[in-house]
Amino acid sequence: MGGVAAAYTIQRNISSTVMKYTLGIIFFFCIKSYAQTKAGLRVQYTMFCNTDLPLKYKTILWIQDNESIYKEEFSTTERWEEKPTEASTFNIERLRNNEGTYLRVDNKNKTLQFFDKLSGHIILVTDTYNSFKWDVTNDTKVIAGYKCNKATTSFRGREWIAWFTPEIPVSFGPWKLHGLPGLILECYDVTQRYRISAEGIKTETSALFSKDFKTLMVSKNKVAMPYREFLEKQEEARNNRLSSLANVPGLQIDKAEKPPRNGIELKYEWEK
Repeated sequence: MGGVAAAYTIQRNISSTVMKYTLGIIFFFCIKSYAQTKAGLRVQYTMFCNTDLPLKYKTILWIQDNESIYKEEFSTTERWEEKPTEASTFNIERLRNNEGTYLRVDNKNKTLQFFDKLSGHIILVTDTYNSFKWDVTNDTKVIAGYKCNKATTSFRGREWIAWFTPEIPVSFGPWKLHGLPGLILECYDVTQRYRISAEGIKTETSALFSKDFKTLMVSKNKVAMPYREFLEKQEEARNNRLSSLANVPGLQIDKAEKPPRNGIELKYEWEK
């Protein structure tokens, strides 16, 4: 019996040690994730566009407290050689020379603002803060060293798939996507026309959050323009260009023919 008791004591000590070790690991990663969240995060992504001329470029997501700022770095644009390409007059250098734009999601105040171009001018735009209805599945995979869960949602005419990691408990992601119980490390629409994939994550406190967002770029307007109004003005500018081209001798332009949308957003909530 003494031997059995000794063996039981040894086994209990081993189990206790293993449990303490396991809890220590969990505690370490929880503290690490919490520290990352409070100190701020910088996530490097690559945006892949499987459009007529496949392109890719770098994007950055900064996160601090209840706010994120996302920047598209058009200066890094290059051909996406993984996909077959066709002859095109598209000028890569022209896109590279464009200034990168910023987009901010504020979870506390439930606001979303970004910069975009209208008739050659930078415009500050305010968009609807969307409360995404995510369907979280049991599928998992590892991205950038983090275990991720799969979630799906619909947004403005596209079905999106996102992979998020609960190991980094912040409800942000690239572009306008947010609202999951963990950082989105990869997302793409079901047609694979657009895909954004994380390449690196590090702790970083950005000075961007100490500034007024509307001062990050020199915009024509100081009061943010509603997104719907911005899109209407874009359409008006397009029609004006077509009218000008219609006056060119020998050039036939059908102003009534409106090209179908093929961008990242296909249909808006105010449209029937």
